[in-house]
Amino acid sequence: MSTVNFYPWSEEPFCTARQQGKPVFLSIGYATCHSCHTMATQVFTDPRVSAILNSEFIPVAADSQLRPDINAVYMKICRVLGGNAGWPMTVIMTAEKQPFFASAAPFSEDIPGFIRLLETIAEKWKYHRDDLLKIAKDVSAYALSSASDKDRSVPADFAGAAAQQLMDSYDSEYGGFGKAPKFLCAQDLIFLMRYSAFKNDLKFRKPALHTLQQMYRGGIFDHFGGGFFHYSADCEWLIPHFEKSLSDNAMMAMACTEAWLDGHYELYRKIAESTLRYCMQHLQAEEGGYYAGQDADSRGMEGGYYIFHMDEIQKLLGEDAGKYFCECYDITEEGNFRGENIPNLLLNTRWNILPEGYADYCAKICAFRAERSELLTDHSIITEKNALMLSALSRACRAFGNFRYLQEAKQLERFLAGMTVQGKLVTAPGESMRAGLRTHAFLGNALLDLYAADYNCAHIAAAEKLAEDILAHFAAPDGGFYDYPDDSEPLILRTKELYDDELPSGNCAAARLFSRLKLLTGKRAWKNACEIQLRTLAVFSGKYPAGCASAADAFLAEKAGRVIVCVTDDEEPPVELDTVTAKYAPELEVILKTPSNSDALAAVAPFTAGMTPGDGKAAFYVCSGGTISAPISL
Repeated sequence: MSTVNFYPWSEEPFCTARQQGKPVFLSIGYATCHSCHTMATQVFTDPRVSAILNSEFIPVAADSQLRPDINAVYMKICRVLGGNAGWPMTVIMTAEKQPFFASAAPFSEDIPGFIRLLETIAEKWKYHRDDLLKIAKDVSAYALSSASDKDRSVPADFAGAAAQQLMDSYDSEYGGFGKAPKFLCAQDLIFLMRYSAFKNDLKFRKPALHTLQQMYRGGIFDHFGGGFFHYSADCEWLIPHFEKSLSDNAMMAMACTEAWLDGHYELYRKIAESTLRYCMQHLQAEEGGYYAGQDADSRGMEGGYYIFHMDEIQKLLGEDAGKYFCECYDITEEGNFRGENIPNLLLNTRWNILPEGYADYCAKICAFRAERSELLTDHSIITEKNALMLSALSRACRAFGNFRYLQEAKQLERFLAGMTVQGKLVTAPGESMRAGLRTHAFLGNALLDLYAADYNCAHIAAAEKLAEDILAHFAAPDGGFYDYPDDSEPLILRTKELYDDELPSGNCAAARLFSRLKLLTGKRAWKNACEIQLRTLAVFSGKYPAGCASAADAFLAEKAGRVIVCVTDDEEPPVELDTVTAKYAPELEVILKTPSNSDALAAVAPFTAGMTPGDGKAAFYVCSGGTISAPISL
């Protein structure tokens, strides 16, 4: 238990710091982070650490998931000061919130060194305060000036340049991009699959599929309980950081669903559904929505819940069955991780055809590990993460025709509709903080994904409302959008992130939202917003378009985007519509017009008002490049 007297983030600790003439010590982390645990349980429980923090500083703690605005600002500061960005993040600042020290080191491996650091800063604050104040002022000024840096070298083919940069960094042996540590970055895989379809060139699709296969085979996938871990510490995807996040798993479910759509290879459906099943079984909250994730730590160590000794498996399954099962999943006496074993299929040449009955064995092992130790769940319900889950469920419903996914998606949409305070979207239930750009854009896109599954045009109207909120409250004067709205708590700077990290950036997601609304509504406002945002992304990220891969399909839609409007006399989608949607066509949006929804649809998509069904048959109108075809009957 921490003995540091932490304040929650508010004005109170900063007023106290001014009154007492002390610097503020800010610690940023989140519940399921392994390094944050070690900081809390090993560093902040040390009486020498707590003594100096409580006496010489005003300690403040912030949750990066509940206060992503604070996290974004000081993450940028951490980079400005030349450090690695991550968690736990330590920032030491003035009472005016201007930092002069920032680090993402956990400090648990060198507590005496951490104490010396605190003592040095405390001494400098007493005797050389002006030097620290100057550093704080200079750092804040530099962070402000670098917030609007532009790169004027705009590639002629933004999507093509993004695809080629990903191909250049592709690890052809193990899959993924770049060197270890390797993050999931599902949006890069989705983009390559869509670009491959656009170019009709399999060379862009193969790296995405190879990466998905290697991830599934590796230890980064939970072979017994489903779901993916946060990232891999090695290049082979064997040794993960064992934390599981709702957002990571929602994105990976979408990537696997996308892979299944082109070719219907059963493996990708299996992975997608296993991942969604994990989320529904272990992260779904009774009160509605989904929890943020599950912890990396158990049995007093990172990954303790997920790793096994060989004799545990043999005792559980029996000697013969256990022997073959262990051979299948690379479980040995020596172990592959700290003397124990991370189950994986990397050495199994028949990895895609597992023996009959192994599903029962996996279920038995899941029950055993749940009895063996407890796994902490982060019970935060974060709007941004839940929006991604809504997208994953909606896309899976449309792809696999599983009605349960549609039921779950509709239930989640109703829950998210209540995540407002005075009509404004918030970060989490019970919180008053306005949700950020990424949350608005993710939810807008999720509602359009749900529309594609149930054809309820109220979802388009709700997505438009979110997009209007983005234009009204997030716009930056030099283009693009700030990460947080103009009526949120003022901080030392307003961040504007254009590049994706392990998730799509808010600016990229906004580009996709505007692009899809342009196609679905035909309204000039969304056409203009889309063009301006794509131009902004190109200007700001010209040398590294791969960093905006999640928006690159919006660039493709400018060239190839199409809408098919199906008009029918019936209330149910006609069977002919299945023929239209069966082919993998990521550039396509589909609208369904029925007698009961025609007025509501005309309100959100005025161009559909005059469209009528055929003589006893559904009529299909193809809309592309500002033109509408004559009706076609199938």
